[in-house]
Amino acid sequence: MAGIELNRISKTFGATHVIDDVSVSVAPHEFVTLLGPSGCGKSTLLNIAAGLERPTDGRVLIGGRNVTDLSARDRNVAMVFQSYALYPHMTVAQNLAFPLRIQRLPRTEISQRVRAVAETIELGGLLDRKPAQLSGGQRQRVAIGRAIIRSPAICLLDEPLSNIDAALRVRMRGELKLLFNKMGTTIMFVTHDQVEAMTLSDRIIVLNGGKVQQQGTPLEIYRNPANVFVARFIGSPHMNILQAQLDSGVVSVAGLRLPLSGHAGRSGAVQLGLRPEDVQLGRFEKCVSVPAQVKLVEHLGHGAIVHYALDDLPPIVGLETRDTDIRAGWQGNIHINLDGIKLFDAVTGLAWPDRKGMA
Repeated sequence: MAGIELNRISKTFGATHVIDDVSVSVAPHEFVTLLGPSGCGKSTLLNIAAGLERPTDGRVLIGGRNVTDLSARDRNVAMVFQSYALYPHMTVAQNLAFPLRIQRLPRTEISQRVRAVAETIELGGLLDRKPAQLSGGQRQRVAIGRAIIRSPAICLLDEPLSNIDAALRVRMRGELKLLFNKMGTTIMFVTHDQVEAMTLSDRIIVLNGGKVQQQGTPLEIYRNPANVFVARFIGSPHMNILQAQLDSGVVSVAGLRLPLSGHAGRSGAVQLGLRPEDVQLGRFEKCVSVPAQVKLVEHLGHGAIVHYALDDLPPIVGLETRDTDIRAGWQGNIHINLDGIKLFDAVTGLAWPDRKGMA
């Protein structure tokens, strides 16, 4: 199995810079997700990897071989689109067999491969059905099966779950995770859905404005966002960001003063980040109590998102890990987890190097 490397890729359309000097590498058998908002350049980057777009600058290497000037069909990559792109007049078996028929493989080999892939994607009993007779999840599995049947070096997926309803999307995430673990295929996956990226990926590359903002494992990016954009984009609900002032190791947000470790001698304007799960009714090992009023409760069944108004502070959002009976209008003390606080530069939005640890 080969890996893929996009080396210093730039892409312009006229005067518009869609991708600006981006480097991405995916190791053999690795599942890497390109994550970002619409228009960030992630699908263009995937199309460049596939050979459907040519980069303005930079190189594409697959298995260490420079394929920048090769057409899509000569790169040994497979692509799965969000629209499935199945042939409606063909059965599941015929759709799966189509890439092998183009290669003019013997009928017996085609039949063997179709049966093997159908079992892998758990559609062995549906080979005689046409796409219209399948559910959305089954159609997506056929599209993936057709992509992997010819054993490509790389499998590229462009938002393959975006056309599936919410309940099925959750189930398909689990099915895809199990499927790709079984196949061991090298995967480059594109999505704007951070939950998909967190649940499926070995590594995430966060893009915005055609540039890489951060890359790392899902937990690395969630726990230690590199800048305010990543902090807001990763997490649901996203991180609370408050304007604050740092003065010799003490950060102040309106009337609230918090002593920090590792920041002695530093002063100036900062942005304070706090995940909603670090704002709760219950106490933490290290915490401060703040009087608050509940403005809105979003019940999730397994928990609740709670919107608070605070006397001397900007409004913040908390996340209860269990659902709660409190309602709008409730007043009392909430608790802020001091170990969960992150600091970002007030001007650049970049995370401070020693952003962990509270006194």
